Amino acid sequence: GQLNDEGLTEKCLQEIKTSIDSLLVSIRESSTTGDEQLDSISEQLAMKKFFEILKHAEDSDMATVLSDSFKEIWKAHKDKDIRYTFDTGVNHLLKGKTELALSTFGEVVDIDPEYGEAWNKASTCEFMIGNLDASMAAAQKTLEIIPSHFHALNGLGLVYNEKKDLKDARDAFRRSMQLDPWSPVSGRLSVCLDTLQRWDKTSLKVKGNPEAEENLSL
Repeated sequence: GQLNDEGLTEKCLQEIKTSIDSLLVSIRESSTTGDEQLDSISEQLAMKKFFEILKHAEDSDMATVLSDSFKEIWKAHKDKDIRYTFDTGVNHLLKGKTELALSTFGEVVDIDPEYGEAWNKASTCEFMIGNLDASMAAAQKTLEIIPSHFHALNGLGLVYNEKKDLKDARDAFRRSMQLDPWSPVSGRLSVCLDTLQRWDKTSLKVKGNPEAEENLSL
């Protein structure tokens, strides 16, 4: 009897997880699940509403809860095997096995090239390894699939920042903060703006000084 109970409990938990994943995917993709109750919940928890609540969050604790909700929505996948492989990659990443994690996320996007969060995690791995161009490409792929993925915008900004492309870094950080005013990249955006302002002032001084212009051209 106990074994039957355990099997029934496991089956129920799996059905609950499947329903939750289906709900989260429908919220992300603004699609329907075919289940009236889930579709009703999905409509009430539309992404636009999440973003509005995030923009008007009263404090950082509330913003963190909402940000974590976005993570769950982005990670959701209807195929439990793909999701399991993705979670395995995340575990590798958390244990510092970055190259193994990257390989795992590569397997995931080979199976489902439209799984945006897998591309985002691949971008993170590439950045940690030092492959900036590959990290940029993966972040851009994430944004093609999920244009409002503010974590991918953060990552893209960090890549541009490392490449000393501060204008594009500024733009990526700004886009991120328009979606998530509580974004941790606010400090990096300030540094970008200050540096660009200094560069502009230096450029103006040089333009007004023929001797300095000649020195720069040498």
